[in-house]
Amino acid sequence: MKQLYLQLTILFTLLTTTLKSQDVVFSQYYNTPLHTNPSFTGNFEGNDRMAIGYRDQWRTALSSAAYRAGFISYDSKINLSKNRSLGYGASATIDRAGVASFGSNLFKAHGSFSQQLGSMDKSHHNLSAGLEMGISNTGIALNNKTYFDLGFGVLWEYQTAKRFGFQVGTSVFHINKPNISISSGNFRLYRRFNLHGVLNLPLTKRIAISPSFLTLFQGPHSEHLTGLAGKYIITSFENKQSVSLLLGVYVRSGRDFNDNLTLSSVNFISTLQLRSTTIGLSYDYYLNGFGGGIECTAGYIFPSKRNKQRKG
Repeated sequence: MKQLYLQLTILFTLLTTTLKSQDVVFSQYYNTPLHTNPSFTGNFEGNDRMAIGYRDQWRTALSSAAYRAGFISYDSKINLSKNRSLGYGASATIDRAGVASFGSNLFKAHGSFSQQLGSMDKSHHNLSAGLEMGISNTGIALNNKTYFDLGFGVLWEYQTAKRFGFQVGTSVFHINKPNISISSGNFRLYRRFNLHGVLNLPLTKRIAISPSFLTLFQGPHSEHLTGLAGKYIITSFENKQSVSLLLGVYVRSGRDFNDNLTLSSVNFISTLQLRSTTIGLSYDYYLNGFGGGIECTAGYIFPSKRNKQRKG
């Protein structure tokens, strides 16, 4: 009876969340950059980048009806000059919940413009703005709605030669508030506003700590991810690639159905960087008795051996 009550409670939560039009929120939001902010498009050291992520939530309580979400992206850039570039890419996000597999499919194209102020080997700023647009589909297999979607974001980064730096960005999704009603009604998708930031504080040549946050607002729903991670550089190379391990603890909080701010989960996060390859694994422990959620990510950056550059 207790297990049945727990399953019904979780299913009610999923249904209510869907009706409130809440988007997928990855705990490893820094490993799913295009899902967090379109201004991350092409914003990396390298030529091409691929990223994938998978989230499985509440499987202990719901078994095959658990909430699942997957993400995949590719992005690259064109160097217009030494300090200016255009980024471009594409992504897909798929999520499913419940026995009927109610969920959504999002296919988007991304573009960005980045301007660097200063030299890479000294203290410098980087300003970026990004745009995304695409086609999304929401509902179940035999009853769904397809609609056009639009998003925008900006990003400010600062980095010193001694590895100190910070990054602050904001983005808005579903700017056009598309109608997602699978009947003849008018149910508009809430806009989602993201605010995120990270601070890199080197303690020694090999050790650094990074407090970071992600805050989002979408209609009556709000969610906050705040935490602290420590990074240890195992081996470094002259081309700035390294082998490193990052471990962190984050807390997830938000508004419940009664509009009270509550602490919902504690998230344990790890990321292993093997030069151009990044592998992430995290576990969310839910404090409301709903069980846990596991998340896996992977990424690869192709080195800058064949950068596409146009003089300007």
